[in-house]
Amino acid sequence: MARSVRRARGARRRRGRRGAAAGRGGGRRGSAARRRRDRYAVVPIGVVRSARTEPLDDEWDAVEARIEIGAGLPPECLDGIEGFSHAEVLYLFHLVDATSVERGSRHPRGNAAWPKVGILAQGGRERPNRIGSAVVRILEREGRTLRVAGLDAVDGTPVLDVKPVYAEFLPRGAMRQPAWSRELMRDYWRRGEDRPAVP
Repeated sequence: MARSVRRARGARRRRGRRGAAAGRGGGRRGSAARRRRDRYAVVPIGVVRSARTEPLDDEWDAVEARIEIGAGLPPECLDGIEGFSHAEVLYLFHLVDATSVERGSRHPRGNAAWPKVGILAQGGRERPNRIGSAVVRILEREGRTLRVAGLDAVDGTPVLDVKPVYAEFLPRGAMRQPAWSRELMRDYWRRGEDRPAVP
């Protein structure tokens, strides 16, 4: 009888230890499962077609480009966008190698004359998730293609999302930004001469 009681108590203790481990996420397996749950797959909805093939720093306002929506969405996904003057485009900096991604701080554009600031306090391409955004002018919509101006993305860039710009979502109140950022952006939207047309 005593041996039976000891065996029962031992079994209960083992079950308790297993339950505690499960409550903590099952050790390494639980941690891996949590990491998998924290990852999200994003599928591009289209691609950029542009005469620009290199990610230069300036003169983007003169660039016209096409956003071609992929076969995963029907053409009617763009219905009504012609009623808006501007759209916000989210895209992937696909030419940035994962090993060059910055997670801490650096001098913007590598310019030591500008202060070292966090990657989330600047607009550099080497961002943790390599996601870019741009507010573009809508020029024309043809079927599943949207022709825009001012899209600072090169030919072949994967497009993650497109949505219209509402005036009510624009910044409210006065804006502020440091002097170095104004210097950085001085020629960003300058209209270059003899800009090639969209192929």
